[in-house]
Amino acid sequence: METENRRVLKIVERCGPSCLQKGRIPKILLQGRWLDALGFREGMNVEVISSPGRLIVRPYIDIELEKEHRTRLDLTKLPCDSNNIIIQFRDHNLRWQLESVGTAKEGQFYRITNLPRKVTGISMGDLVEVEEEYGRLFFCRVVEYGSHGTIQVAIVYWTAAANDLIRAAQMRNCAVRWTANRHISLCVSRPINDDAKYLLHLLDKGELEGCWRYRTFRPGELL
Repeated sequence: METENRRVLKIVERCGPSCLQKGRIPKILLQGRWLDALGFREGMNVEVISSPGRLIVRPYIDIELEKEHRTRLDLTKLPCDSNNIIIQFRDHNLRWQLESVGTAKEGQFYRITNLPRKVTGISMGDLVEVEEEYGRLFFCRVVEYGSHGTIQVAIVYWTAAANDLIRAAQMRNCAVRWTANRHISLCVSRPINDDAKYLLHLLDKGELEGCWRYRTFRPGELL
């Protein structure tokens, strides 16, 4: 089960012209780098689900917009595997991107079986709901988060530090996937309940030295 981080925030009074007309208005302010680490980044849309005494904030997924974009996909360029699912998402420049990930069918849902290389918000081991269209499976939503989180690393230049990072990840029983297209990237899947202080220390050190950029998340953006 995923570890939850608890934060205590204070509800303050919103000030402005509307306060004079409508009376006191409560306000909650969320800010900090921890939001980026969870995948909530500038320019994203979020939805707030409310019930008595409870608020849930999560990335907003415009399903209709995603479905409309499916009609313009060139599916011939993607692997044709009965258990691969297609995930569409938007990058920080709001450009559409997609990724095909491997899964294993479990009842009416599918379990992610490999490391997502680009998309955030899902990890190996997550149980997801899919929808079939055009003879392919498309991601709809996460049904149950697994026991792993994902670290994505964009290598600026390969050094001995990258080899040390891979060895440290493998020693902690983390799955590692790397690709070398226009740039080299690493994806590391680590158990959420694992104490990864040394691994994160190596990541921070390499980023400070300009060897790579990285991000770790759970969950993250999907649009």
